Amino acid sequence: VLLGGLNVVKEAAVTYEAPRYQRIEIIRTGLPYQALEIFQNKTGLSRQELAAILQVSARTLQRYASGQSLAPVISEKLLALNDLYQQAAQALGGKAPNTTAWLRAQNKALGGLTPISLLDTYQGLHEVQNLLGRLEWGVYS
Repeated sequence: VLLGGLNVVKEAAVTYEAPRYQRIEIIRTGLPYQALEIFQNKTGLSRQELAAILQVSARTLQRYASGQSLAPVISEKLLALNDLYQQAAQALGGKAPNTTAWLRAQNKALGGLTPISLLDTYQGLHEVQNLLGRLEWGVYS
């Protein structure tokens, strides 16, 4: 788990396979800031890339203190991004830094766009998830 696991998030509900309804309370109360730091360290995303995906400024992310909880909207997007990384690990067979490199590379199936450039919207996130699903099932993309 890229968010720090049970040591950081006191619930098992952050896993990709967990029922979505169990995650609602985590979203509402907010993930701990430490989960964001761990995710960034494990993925190799820059603070600017992460801020763009989460649709906040890098300065806003810096304002969070170590013991604070993230805003629900940021927590929800971070959980969705964590899901994407877990799906990519299955589809691409790699670790988080390899997924980050794939996200940064232009992709013909996305009209030459980089997958990371689409992650700031839920529609873009779903397009990238669909592409990963096609790759996982061996569908030419």
